[in-house]
Amino acid sequence: MLFITEEVLKGQYRQRPFETFQLQLETRLTPEARQFLIDRQVTIIQEKKRGATQSVSNVNKEILASCKKMSSFFLLGFSLLLDNHLTLAEEVMGWHEHLISVQKAYERGQPIPKSDLVSSTELGSACEIRPFHVQLPQGRALAILNCFNASLAELVTQITYQLEITENVDCQQLQTELCKIQSAIGATIIRLLRSETE
Repeated sequence: MLFITEEVLKGQYRQRPFETFQLQLETRLTPEARQFLIDRQVTIIQEKKRGATQSVSNVNKEILASCKKMSSFFLLGFSLLLDNHLTLAEEVMGWHEHLISVQKAYERGQPIPKSDLVSSTELGSACEIRPFHVQLPQGRALAILNCFNASLAELVTQITYQLEITENVDCQQLQTELCKIQSAIGATIIRLLRSETE
């Protein structure tokens, strides 16, 4: 089995940017390479064995259950933020609505709707909230956003594992949209932290 690294993809992308990437049979991407393609919204196409069938119903149910759990977290966060952080509560509801539309499309086998959100690995993973942050005036909001961020990271990891097994295009698109939501949450955390220092 051959693994393609992020460095190889960066070299190819620098020479000539591309919108789709064809993975040959018995070829896999490293997690960093997959994220590089997701960040640039490059569609990954996996060559399939002839006559091969995929049985993913159990994993799909787990992913759907995790999406529903994430949806409930958004609703809880919305209700907790509504009194003191109306604008932030509206942002949370926007993320929730996008998650619901993505989840329903995935569940029905329909094309995954795309959002205008921008995905960035730096924003999604660089925000670590500590007990100190929770004591700040915006601490409650930061704690809620941190919960969203951690839960989405867990869900994206679950989907990444699914992709390693099946190379399911729907899972890839789902992962891309969830990474966009996670990046938006990361940007919001950074915005709140900056407002605390001003």
